[in-house]
Amino acid sequence: MPEGRPFHTAASGEPLVQSRRAEICISLAAGAGIGAAAIGAAVLFGWAFDLPISENFQATWVTMKANTALGFLCAGFALWLFAREDGNPIGKAASQVCAVFVVCLGVLNVAQYAFGWDFGIDQLLFTDQKAIANANAFPGRMSPVTAANFSLIGFALLLYWRAAGPWVRIAEALVIPASLSSYLALLGYLYGVKVLYAAFSFTAVALNTAVAFLVLSAGILMARPDRGLMRMVVSEHAGGLMARRLLPLAVIVPTVLGWLRLEGQRIGLYGFEFGTAILIIAVTVFFAAVILWNVKALDDADRERQQLDVIRRLNAELDHRVAELAGVNKELEAFSYSVAHDLRAPLRAIDGFSRILAEEHSAQLSTDAKKLLGIVSRNTQKMGRLIDDLLAFAQLGRQALKTERVQLGDLVRRTVDEMSHQCDGRNVQFCVGDLGIATADPALLRQVFANLLGNAIKFTRNKDPAKVEIGCRDGSGTAEAKVYFVKDNGAGFDTRYSDKLFAVFQRLHRTDEYEGTGIGLATVHRIIERHGGRIWAEAKVDEGATFYFTLKGDRADGRAIAGNPAG
Repeated sequence: MPEGRPFHTAASGEPLVQSRRAEICISLAAGAGIGAAAIGAAVLFGWAFDLPISENFQATWVTMKANTALGFLCAGFALWLFAREDGNPIGKAASQVCAVFVVCLGVLNVAQYAFGWDFGIDQLLFTDQKAIANANAFPGRMSPVTAANFSLIGFALLLYWRAAGPWVRIAEALVIPASLSSYLALLGYLYGVKVLYAAFSFTAVALNTAVAFLVLSAGILMARPDRGLMRMVVSEHAGGLMARRLLPLAVIVPTVLGWLRLEGQRIGLYGFEFGTAILIIAVTVFFAAVILWNVKALDDADRERQQLDVIRRLNAELDHRVAELAGVNKELEAFSYSVAHDLRAPLRAIDGFSRILAEEHSAQLSTDAKKLLGIVSRNTQKMGRLIDDLLAFAQLGRQALKTERVQLGDLVRRTVDEMSHQCDGRNVQFCVGDLGIATADPALLRQVFANLLGNAIKFTRNKDPAKVEIGCRDGSGTAEAKVYFVKDNGAGFDTRYSDKLFAVFQRLHRTDEYEGTGIGLATVHRIIERHGGRIWAEAKVDEGATFYFTLKGDRADGRAIAGNPAG
């Protein structure tokens, strides 16, 4: 079968991706065509060279006629061409010609029986000397059941070339009677019931004829796995699962049990009544077990489906919540921008007027008035810094990460040099360890170190010398991420309140002791989270604080790893 043969949907005719089961069905259909054609060719070979072994299986059984063998050769070839159809018009035309021949062969033989005609086709290929010697009324003529089956099979093969669903269903309706009559003939040979394959005085159905018809019928049904009955069989749903399990058992097991029951009676193990009872018990037990097996499978599938439905509902609800949250975040960002820009103008006005009063009218102001104007100016500047920090914090959620390999030691040293003016001539000792290389956004990572170093400088104000150490250590295992830290010997804090450190506007010290807006550590927390890491702190009051953080994807040896960082 050519790879990639397209299926077509019944409604639109658009290509449909083949499933593995559908591919297997088409391959089996092609094999069925080859098998039926091989049976016909073997029998024709036997007729040509007078080899009785290829004509029948036992001397007492019926012989397949030459015309019947030719019909199987053409029908099998037509099915094989259809199953491997790859758009070649020559192959399609050859398949249809073979199907038409099979239809004509069947219809002509049915007409001979129905109207008593003789078209001279019975012994056109070979003379049936055995039938003539036995004074057979119709030497060389196939049985009426065989003729009818060829008519049905031939029409089905012609209809199968039409892609529309109704034609396929009609073809299946033609194939099923042919398969049932052949199955009855097979049971007749298996059980020794001659009336099932040789009714009345007409020519009987040969065993290999019944087998070939069953092979052809199964192949034709499997040749269209995207339509009709086989579409249900190859389905991924519970019905398809049951069909694949039960259909083979429903055909094979009763047949085998019936044969065993008759063989036991023939060799004298039991009588008719006892054998019948044993057969009923065996069939009942077997199918009860099969039903329970399928009930369990369906129950498991139903549980899995329910779980999937719950997961889908939760995912849908989560998507809805995420969409709502995204909308709220956009509104909050818009609000923060609006408020920030709207506040800037009056703040600038307040600060400007305060400066004008202090500079141009200082002679007319009392000492208290000048002091109050200074407080107003300082608070407006503080408010301006707070607005700037809020805007920067809001922008972090929208700013895209631009990650690259960063030499952290160089980045920290540059940051220390840039912040040296904040030391105000104090004795601040910086110790930068070997930080290695990290995969991160360099601008955002610089902001992290700037905020942490700014806090360290601020909270070591009362220490001489003030010590600030920046370094890293490995995690608890070789597969753990590196842990970076900024350590100082400053004021520290009570760790009972450490959960408030990284929230906006949360402070553990009074503003009259240590200035700040309460947004710096919240900014650090958001940046670290966006890098897939985490941040935490350890401290003791008046003994300093250490801030630790990790960056997802970095190891102590500088290689990328998967999973969450540890610390």
